[in-house]
Amino acid sequence: MKSPLCTRRDLIRLSLMASLLGISGCLYPKNKILITSGEGVLLKEWLKIIPSNWELKSLKYSSDVILFSQSVLKESNFLVINDGWIDSLPRNMLITFNENIPLSRLNYQAISFLDGLGSDFENKVFPIGVSPWVMLFRNGDNWFNNEEISWDILLEPTLKNLIALPQNSRLIISIANNMTDQNALNKLINNTNIYDDVNALDWLLLGEARVAILPLSRCWMSLIRDPRLRAIIPHNGSPLSWTVMLKSSTSADQDLSIDWIERSWNEKYQPFLLSKGWMSPLPISELRKYSKSMEERYRSLILPSELFWQKCWSLPLLDKLERKELQRLWTKSS
Repeated sequence: MKSPLCTRRDLIRLSLMASLLGISGCLYPKNKILITSGEGVLLKEWLKIIPSNWELKSLKYSSDVILFSQSVLKESNFLVINDGWIDSLPRNMLITFNENIPLSRLNYQAISFLDGLGSDFENKVFPIGVSPWVMLFRNGDNWFNNEEISWDILLEPTLKNLIALPQNSRLIISIANNMTDQNALNKLINNTNIYDDVNALDWLLLGEARVAILPLSRCWMSLIRDPRLRAIIPHNGSPLSWTVMLKSSTSADQDLSIDWIERSWNEKYQPFLLSKGWMSPLPISELRKYSKSMEERYRSLILPSELFWQKCWSLPLLDKLERKELQRLWTKSS
């Protein structure tokens, strides 16, 4: 006759099942609001700012995976992404913010950026951070004698195959268009063999590159820690990298406010965020009030002059004909 008591194997099996159920049940509780972001897009310090019932999930970048797929949007309430991902998102899975988002407090570059997204994304994108793309040098003191360094420095023969460019043809074309050389794009492509913005900092630190093109926010902490590194913001302006928030259709029936973002635009959080290399999309004059405790060399880097700021630009979304022309230009120069 079989004993009614559980065997040792039964107890182990039940224990494992309980553990698994417990783990799966506490990953993302139903009462939690989920923000999905790319790895490294949001500072971990934002966890101190977002509401306590919100969760942050980071996805690792992979060249063969659609990072923000429909399945990802279905399980997310919000996305926080870099602006380069916006055009890849399924339009039908994004909804407008059903509240008065504080557009009036944004700086003019942020408003210009939003205008460039077109009607498909009207009131569906809210910028929460901005950073200029910079030239990050390792042991490049000989390049810094000229006070007016421009993007043309990337065409120098001594930097051949020592430049890490982003894997973004449109951004590269945009930078080349702001060089003085009429054949800049062709020369820039011939001067580099590394296209990798995800691992650009590693290429630089390992000595495979002498200069890497990165958003300032991505290399900020490395600049502070490593005395060999120096970031140069070209005097003729830079393309801007935007961090934005979007609302998934998953939240259509929920009254979810993002007013906590505006509440972070004060003296409690802004000095802290600036010290970590995070620049909110507020007027430069307003941000300067929160930078008094920063060293001058860092303050002048993250909060450049108004004249420089006026020379910066954002990349608007392209239509099919514009994308085709961009591809033609890239193929011709490669």
